[in-house]
Formats: sequence, structure tokens, C-alpha cells
Amino acid sequence: MVPVIIYTELKEGKIYNWLTIPALLLGLFLALLEAHFIDALKAALIAGGCFMIPYLITGWSRGRPSVGGGDVKLAAAIGALVGTIDTFRILYYALMIGGIIGLGFIVWKSYRNRQLRKSQDAEVGKQPVGVLGLMTQRIPFGTSMCLGILIVLLQKFK
Repeated sequence: MVPVIIYTELKEGKIYNWLTIPALLLGLFLALLEAHFIDALKAALIAGGCFMIPYLITGWSRGRPSVGGGDVKLAAAIGALVGTIDTFRILYYALMIGGIIGLGFIVWKSYRNRQLRKSQDAEVGKQPVGVLGLMTQRIPFGTSMCLGILIVLLQKFK
């Protein structure tokens, strides 16, 4: 599941429901069988809620959310599958990795915009053609979450 999510998010910018919804349902079903359904449900709601808040806020304020709905469902599925403690560890690493990726996007776009401005003879008061917006970039949090999963798994198998 992890390689497919990374591939589809980086190539197409999407995390598909056919990946996240069955994982969420499987996590809740396994938790029901192992008698820790409440913990799995709580972890799914907390993890999904952590990503639902920026999804709603940026969706209302900008018209286009910076965190996608697939990220919200993936976080909920992770919570249902691994439980509360590991979910917090995974989200911690995902946010760190996502922050580094976001900072990289800002640095790259700033550099690229500076190069575009230098190469064009822009008229005073006009924005050069092709300038990249810094606040329109979506950060691939699904990929960050998958990398967080891999880090937590590697720590467990040390």
C-alpha cells in the first residue's frame, strides 16, 4: 500500500479512496476482533481530525485546500491500523518531513521566481509572465505519512 500511495500522489497528486477506505475498514475490523475497537476508532478520529482542520480552513479561506481529502482519509486509516501511540509517532515524523518538503518548495519557487524576473524585461508595475505562486503549492503529506510509517517500522525492528 505504501509504495502505491507514494507513486500515485507524486505522479497524479491524488490518494485514491480504493486505497484508504479499505485500509480504514480493515483496521477497524481487526481492532474489533482484537477487542481494542475504541482505541482504534479514537486514533482514527484524532489522526483524521488533525488533517481535517487544515483541510477545512484552507478550503474555506483559499477556495482550494492545501491538504487534500486523501490525506485526511489516509491519516484516519493509519490511526485505525496502528493505534494511538504509533499514530502520534507517525504523524510527528510526517509533519517533520512535510515541513522540510514545504520549505524546499518555498526555496525552489523563490529561486525560480528570481531567475524569471532577471531573465525578463518586465515593465514597472507588471508581474513577469510565468512567476510561480508560493502559496498555491500542495505539499504531498500522504508521501510524508508513508515515510513516517517506514521510519516507525524501522525503529520497531531495530
